This record gives sequence, structure tokens and C-alpha cells, in this order.
Amino acid sequence: MSDIAVGAGQRSSQYPRNSAPTPGAAAPAGPSDSVELSPAAQAAINEPQQWSADDQHISQVSHMSDPAARNREITQDYTHIGNRLHHMMGDDGGANWSTFASFASSRAGETIRGEDKPGLGKFGETALSFLSPAAIPAMQTRDAAYQQSQQAVGDGNRNVYQDIAPQLQRFADTFEGDKAPNQKKWDEFSKGFGADQGEIKDGLHEYYQGMFDKDEHSKQEHILHGNLLLAQREQQRLDPTIKAAMPGCSGDGWTNGIAKHLMTDHITLPLPGENLSLSSDVPSFQGQEAPAPLHHIDDPGLAQQIQRWGGNAGDNGYLKGTGASNWANLGDRMRFISGLMRSRQDDPALYQVTPR
Repeated sequence: MSDIAVGAGQRSSQYPRNSAPTPGAAAPAGPSDSVELSPAAQAAINEPQQWSADDQHISQVSHMSDPAARNREITQDYTHIGNRLHHMMGDDGGANWSTFASFASSRAGETIRGEDKPGLGKFGETALSFLSPAAIPAMQTRDAAYQQSQQAVGDGNRNVYQDIAPQLQRFADTFEGDKAPNQKKWDEFSKGFGADQGEIKDGLHEYYQGMFDKDEHSKQEHILHGNLLLAQREQQRLDPTIKAAMPGCSGDGWTNGIAKHLMTDHITLPLPGENLSLSSDVPSFQGQEAPAPLHHIDDPGLAQQIQRWGGNAGDNGYLKGTGASNWANLGDRMRFISGLMRSRQDDPALYQVTPR
């Protein structure tokens, strides 16, 4: 889930925090200021195989000097790649990492463009007066802290895109249209990863197995496993920039605790029809903790991946404890992301709207 490393401002939304769509109802198009239907998105849904981004395009986007314009291109590219992968893996496979990343990148764009600048209120102003500059240097002024967040979020947005998007695009270019697995072809493809890109390679191998799996349960397990491996790579790569975007949230002590609360509690993630607070447990979706194929986890590798960061791979209650107390903490982020991806993997609205 790319780039949810944002400033302490709470975005406004017509949807209350951690509100979930009504069970059995069609998911609405989400907050009107965050996602919208577009011709480009509709074209990507109708004919996703017609869209492609080569290395030159990705390099050009990565080197754009305007971080806001660059973010919009990145968000659009994630949307297109996600739709293309969805077309390859089938409707019964559910959402892939790139689709989730498009919404997270859109949220990051709010910080990059300065749309979520903090309004802390009376409690926040009082709490900030107790923060020691020695403990939290960048919090000496809110403006300085926010500018630091904007820079860090923009850098993280670009860095993850440079790292993961080329491999997703290469995967689509290599295997689109294949009807059966080909070990020799996979082995040749696997030579194109960097020495430190093991999570990306393993994640895409899960996608590759899911492409040809006829059983909906195991197919969705493969794709969820791939999503979490890519999310792990993304979040490990983002870790330094998230800590830079959330000054004062990496240490211990009372003053640091205030910073963690003020910043984590004010971050939300708008998705179609709902607005999730990252500090609250991921809510159930349409009355269920997860789609039917993912109620029970059989794949021991997937269970281990969920449990690695303190998540619950059991059959019930696995959304409890997913709320982050400190978004600067890698384990907190991965627990939230695991719950989010498992619970919303089958949400068709993720493909019916496009983040701006």
C-alpha cells in the first residue's frame, strides 16, 4: 500500500471515519474530492491490455521536478497497472497491490499538494507546547514539520514507484495472454530482479501461480500473499521517509507519545465509499471480516507472512488490533495493511473508480 506517509492533518470527508459500506449495497464512488470516474480509468477497465508504460516513461515520471504533478502521474500509472494485472489474474482473484497503491498514492498527494495541513485545535496546541525541541527538533514550528513531511512523502512516493512499478510492468508485458504456466519462461523472467528485490520476485511469483489457479480459495491466497510481500518491500523501503515525515514519532517517552498520537490519529485513507482512520482497527466490509475465499487461511507461507508482523491469520477476530498506535512503526503499518488487504481484496469498487 504505497505511500501512506503523511502529515498530521485530518482530511475532510463526507464519510465518517472507519465507516463501511452498507451490507449488500453497491459501493458508492467514495469521497467526491478524492476519487472520481474518468475516461482514462474506464478505458483501463475496458481494455487494460492496451495500456503500457515502458522504462522510459517510468524514468521520465520519476524525474519530474514538480512533486505534485509527478504524484498524479504515479497515481494514474498505479491505477492502469492494477487494472492490467486484474485483467490478467481474473475477477475471481481480487485486488492486487498496485490497485491498493493507487489509493494510497492519491492520499499521499494530499500532503504533497498541501491539502491536509494540520489544524490541531486547542488540545493539539496545548500538547505541542509541551514538546521539547531537543526531543523533536522539527516540531519547533508546525510549518517546518509539515514542509519536512511534504518533502519526505514526495520522496517516498517516487522511490517506491521507481522500485516496484518497472517490475510490475515487466511482469504484465511478459506473461499477459499466457494460458498455462511455463517454468522456463518464469526462470528467464526471474533473472531481471535486483539482488535486493527478493520480496518483489517472490510476490510476483505468487501472482504468477494465482494466474493459473482454478480454485478461487487458493487463487486468492496466492494473490493476497503476493500483495503482502510487495507491501512489505514497499513499507521497508518507505521506513526512513515515513520517520522523516512524522518527526518525533520514532523514540520513546511522554513527548514522543504525544507526537505519535497527534500525527497517527489524524491520518485517514479514503477508499471507495469509506474513509479509514489508520489509528482504528480496520472495520469489517459489508458485514464480513474477509471475503469467503479468505475466511480461512490454508497456505502456511501466507499465514506466516501475516503473523510476521503480529497479525492474526485465524478464522475470526483477525481485524482486532489492526489499528496503528504509531504509523512510524513498521509493524503497526504492516498489521493495518494486512487487515486492509485481506478484508477488501474482493471489493469491486476498487476497479470502478480512479483516484485523482
